[in-house]
Amino acid sequence: MNYSFTLDELPGQELMLRSSIWTGKVQLFVEGNEMERSAEKGRPFIVPGRHGEVRIRVKQTFPDYSPKLFVNNRALRLERPLVWHEYLVSGLPILLLFVGGALGGGIGMGASLYNFQHIRKETTLVTKYLTIAGITIGAFLAYILLAWLVDAVLP
Repeated sequence: MNYSFTLDELPGQELMLRSSIWTGKVQLFVEGNEMERSAEKGRPFIVPGRHGEVRIRVKQTFPDYSPKLFVNNRALRLERPLVWHEYLVSGLPILLLFVGGALGGGIGMGASLYNFQHIRKETTLVTKYLTIAGITIGAFLAYILLAWLVDAVLP
Protein backbone atom coordinates (compact mmCIF):
# COMPACT_ATOMS: atom_id res chain seq x y z
CA MET A 1 0.00 0.00 0.00
CA ASN A 2 1.12 3.53 -0.73
CA TYR A 3 0.29 6.38 1.65
CA SER A 4 0.97 9.99 0.65
CA PHE A 5 1.08 12.57 3.44
CA THR A 6 2.72 15.74 4.72
CA LEU A 7 4.15 16.62 8.12
CA ASP A 8 4.23 19.91 10.02
CA GLU A 9 7.88 19.16 10.86
CA LEU A 10 8.72 19.02 7.13
CA PRO A 11 6.74 21.89 5.59
CA GLY A 12 6.36 21.89 1.84
CA GLN A 13 7.67 18.35 1.42
CA GLU A 14 5.58 15.47 0.08
CA LEU A 15 6.17 12.13 1.81
CA MET A 16 5.10 8.70 0.64
CA LEU A 17 5.18 5.51 2.71
CA ARG A 18 5.12 2.17 0.90
CA SER A 19 4.43 -0.89 3.02
CA SER A 20 3.80 -4.52 2.19
CA ILE A 21 1.64 -6.72 4.39
CA TRP A 22 3.16 -9.80 2.76
CA THR A 23 6.87 -9.06 3.22
CA GLY A 24 6.73 -6.50 6.03
CA LYS A 25 9.02 -4.20 4.05
CA VAL A 26 8.52 -0.47 4.65
CA GLN A 27 9.98 2.29 2.48
CA LEU A 28 9.78 6.05 2.99
CA PHE A 29 10.13 8.50 0.12
CA VAL A 30 10.60 12.26 0.58
CA GLU A 31 10.01 14.25 -2.60
CA GLY A 32 10.46 10.99 -4.55
CA ASN A 33 13.82 10.11 -2.94
CA GLU A 34 13.97 6.92 -0.89
CA MET A 35 15.19 7.42 2.67
CA GLU A 36 17.42 4.87 4.38
CA ARG A 37 16.61 3.45 7.80
CA SER A 38 19.11 4.21 10.55
CA ALA A 39 20.80 1.59 12.71
CA GLU A 40 19.39 3.16 15.90
CA LYS A 41 17.05 1.28 18.19
CA GLY A 42 13.66 0.97 16.46
CA ARG A 43 15.33 1.60 13.07
CA PRO A 44 13.70 4.98 12.40
CA PHE A 45 13.95 6.90 9.18
CA ILE A 46 15.94 10.09 9.79
CA VAL A 47 14.84 12.91 7.51
CA PRO A 48 16.75 16.21 7.46
CA GLY A 49 14.43 19.17 8.01
CA ARG A 50 14.73 22.94 8.29
CA HIS A 51 14.82 22.80 12.10
CA GLY A 52 16.95 19.66 12.51
CA GLU A 53 16.45 15.97 11.94
CA VAL A 54 13.03 14.39 12.02
CA ARG A 55 12.86 10.79 13.25
CA ILE A 56 10.04 8.72 11.74
CA ARG A 57 9.41 5.28 13.18
CA VAL A 58 6.83 2.98 11.55
CA LYS A 59 4.81 0.40 13.44
CA GLN A 60 2.42 -2.04 11.77
CA THR A 61 -0.89 -2.59 13.54
CA PHE A 62 -2.74 -5.87 13.85
CA PRO A 63 -5.05 -7.23 12.51
CA ASP A 64 -5.55 -4.74 9.68
CA TYR A 65 -1.89 -3.73 9.15
CA SER A 66 -2.55 -0.02 8.78
CA PRO A 67 0.80 1.63 9.57
CA LYS A 68 1.13 3.95 12.54
CA LEU A 69 3.90 6.55 12.50
CA PHE A 70 5.81 8.00 15.40
CA VAL A 71 7.22 11.36 14.28
CA ASN A 72 9.71 12.55 16.92
CA ASN A 73 7.75 10.33 19.38
CA ARG A 74 4.38 11.87 18.37
CA ALA A 75 1.89 9.22 17.23
CA LEU A 76 0.27 9.71 13.81
CA ARG A 77 -2.14 7.40 11.99
CA LEU A 78 -2.19 7.43 8.21
CA GLU A 79 -5.65 5.88 8.08
CA ARG A 80 -8.59 5.98 10.41
CA PRO A 81 -8.86 3.05 12.82
CA LEU A 82 -11.62 0.58 12.07
CA VAL A 83 -14.61 0.36 14.36
CA TRP A 84 -15.75 -2.93 15.89
CA HIS A 85 -18.42 -3.77 13.30
CA GLU A 86 -15.94 -3.18 10.45
CA TYR A 87 -13.53 -5.65 12.08
CA LEU A 88 -16.37 -8.13 12.51
CA VAL A 89 -17.62 -7.97 8.91
CA SER A 90 -14.15 -7.79 7.34
CA GLY A 91 -12.81 -10.63 9.48
CA LEU A 92 -15.55 -13.16 8.64
CA PRO A 93 -13.35 -15.13 6.20
CA ILE A 94 -11.03 -16.02 9.12
CA LEU A 95 -13.77 -18.45 10.22
CA LEU A 96 -12.42 -20.73 7.49
CA LEU A 97 -9.57 -21.52 9.90
CA PHE A 98 -11.97 -23.45 12.14
CA VAL A 99 -13.58 -25.29 9.24
CA GLY A 100 -10.63 -25.83 6.95
CA GLY A 101 -7.49 -25.91 9.08
CA ALA A 102 -4.34 -24.46 7.54
CA LEU A 103 -5.77 -24.33 4.02
CA GLY A 104 -8.92 -22.55 5.16
CA GLY A 105 -6.94 -20.29 7.50
CA GLY A 106 -4.60 -19.19 4.72
CA ILE A 107 -7.44 -18.40 2.33
CA GLY A 108 -9.46 -16.74 5.08
CA MET A 109 -6.56 -14.57 6.27
CA GLY A 110 -5.80 -13.39 2.73
CA ALA A 111 -9.45 -12.50 2.15
CA SER A 112 -9.71 -10.73 5.51
CA LEU A 113 -6.59 -8.65 4.88
CA TYR A 114 -8.04 -7.55 1.55
CA ASN A 115 -11.36 -6.75 3.28
CA PHE A 116 -9.57 -4.61 5.90
CA GLN A 117 -8.01 -2.56 3.12
CA HIS A 118 -11.20 -2.33 1.08
CA ILE A 119 -13.46 -1.17 3.90
CA ARG A 120 -11.49 2.09 4.18
CA LYS A 121 -11.97 3.02 0.52
CA GLU A 122 -14.00 6.11 -0.29
CA THR A 123 -17.02 4.42 -1.86
CA THR A 124 -20.66 4.14 -0.85
CA LEU A 125 -21.54 1.98 2.12
CA VAL A 126 -23.56 -0.40 -0.07
CA THR A 127 -20.63 -0.86 -2.48
CA LYS A 128 -18.23 -1.53 0.40
CA TYR A 129 -20.37 -4.20 1.99
CA LEU A 130 -21.39 -5.85 -1.30
CA THR A 131 -17.71 -6.10 -2.29
CA ILE A 132 -16.78 -7.53 1.10
CA ALA A 133 -19.63 -10.05 0.86
CA GLY A 134 -18.37 -11.07 -2.60
CA ILE A 135 -14.81 -11.49 -1.34
CA THR A 136 -16.01 -13.52 1.64
CA ILE A 137 -18.21 -15.79 -0.50
CA GLY A 138 -15.35 -16.11 -3.01
CA ALA A 139 -13.00 -17.19 -0.21
CA PHE A 140 -15.43 -19.88 0.94
CA LEU A 141 -15.89 -21.11 -2.64
CA ALA A 142 -12.11 -21.11 -3.20
CA TYR A 143 -11.68 -23.20 -0.05
CA ILE A 144 -14.32 -25.71 -1.18
CA LEU A 145 -12.70 -26.00 -4.63
CA LEU A 146 -9.16 -26.38 -3.27
CA ALA A 147 -10.25 -28.87 -0.60
CA TRP A 148 -12.02 -30.91 -3.29
CA LEU A 149 -8.90 -30.80 -5.50
CA VAL A 150 -6.61 -31.86 -2.66
CA ASP A 151 -9.01 -34.68 -1.74
CA ALA A 152 -9.16 -35.83 -5.39
CA VAL A 153 -5.36 -35.80 -5.83
CA LEU A 154 -4.45 -37.32 -2.47
CA PRO A 155 -6.38 -40.57 -1.96
